[in-house]
Amino acid sequence: MSQGCKGSGRAKRKGIWPWMLLLGLLWVAAIGCGPDYPNCENDDDCANTGEVCGPKGQCTACVSAADCGGDCAVCRDGRCGRSTGCCTSDDDCSGDRPFCSKTPQNEKQQKLCVSCLRDSNCKQQGHICEKGACVAPACSDTEPCPDFQVCDIEAKRCVMMRLCEFKEVFFHTGRHEIPDDQTPKLASNKACFDRYREATGDRIVLSLSGHADERGEDNANMRLSERRAQSILKALQKLGLPAGKVRLRAAGEREPLVPQADSAMGHQWNRRVEFTLR
Repeated sequence: MSQGCKGSGRAKRKGIWPWMLLLGLLWVAAIGCGPDYPNCENDDDCANTGEVCGPKGQCTACVSAADCGGDCAVCRDGRCGRSTGCCTSDDDCSGDRPFCSKTPQNEKQQKLCVSCLRDSNCKQQGHICEKGACVAPACSDTEPCPDFQVCDIEAKRCVMMRLCEFKEVFFHTGRHEIPDDQTPKLASNKACFDRYREATGDRIVLSLSGHADERGEDNANMRLSERRAQSILKALQKLGLPAGKVRLRAAGEREPLVPQADSAMGHQWNRRVEFTLR
């Protein structure tokens, strides 16, 4: 009788084990299965796609810049991108911001393209480098301005004395010859420069900057802008201006008056020679 009971107990246990095994497998499967993509509970749910779990419970490319990697990486709306103006070396910079530098406000910030690193990088006479930008120096009753400059009381900045105004000379497409309707500006600009020479004891130089519009090949535009500046120099020499008082500069298409010009007028404004004092 007792042997029959024991046999009956083994039979019951043999019948229970398959069910327990099945339940165990189902429990393990439930633990191993996560939410359906793109839903997620943690980063592991997004590992197969190389993403991370975002704050809204969905897989996304990034949550912070650290998820994107790289010195200039940023995360915008769950997508990796590059920070505007960011750089890793001077090779990443161009135009009027050719230098790569950390901002003076915070050395831990990303490097940014800036206009200057030191005062000598500033081309305009009397300007100094402040926080990566070339600016006129501050002035006050106790801080006078450099030569040929006066203090703007409202802005508290030094500005070039204004005896007269120079006028840009504009050119036809692909040409360096001075158009007939632009020649009257030459005598006016020469007379203006003479006034500055007299006021400063002839200690000032005229800078001629040649420019081109953005159409055409870069090197060709650079050569064209140089020839335009040379045409103005020759014309000024005929008016009696000594060549030693003039400096030439070719900017090509890098410094447009009308960025991304899409009209004939915009292109014409970019084909020019500018007159500045140094």
